[in-house]
Amino acid sequence: MPPSDWIATIRQHVPPKSRLTVMTGAGISAESGIPTFRGPEGYWTVGSRSYHPQEMATFAMFRRRPDDVWQWYLHRATVCHQAEPNTGHIAIVALETLFGDRFTLITQNVDGLHLRAAIRPGGPTRSTAMFSRCDAPPAAPTISAPCPRP
Repeated sequence: MPPSDWIATIRQHVPPKSRLTVMTGAGISAESGIPTFRGPEGYWTVGSRSYHPQEMATFAMFRRRPDDVWQWYLHRATVCHQAEPNTGHIAIVALETLFGDRFTLITQNVDGLHLRAAIRPGGPTRSTAMFSRCDAPPAAPTISAPCPRP
């Protein structure tokens, strides 16, 4: 069904003042080439030589092996950066446009594709893994130390 048809169908069957909430997970970005977490080639399924992927996503592992954790996250960030929003993301933008401030997107995705597809800023509750923060204490009381990165 072409987008104009399903938008017309929504307008016809959804009361004008209704609210719409859309929930997405990793599956929406699979068509863009981003692995899901639990699928056959997913991040939790395909492990490293030394660690289970679930171990990599912990602060304890970061304290023990920061270089390995950075490498794992930078690989994921590179995959996300190279991906493009797909028709699912574009359809959600169309719904947001149709419903305006009566639209809410709830997503666990951190690939940033909802934002790149033009979902309004502040829309997704979590949107990207492309930002990081450093909790390392300053090297001296008056000088901030840069976060150690590979």
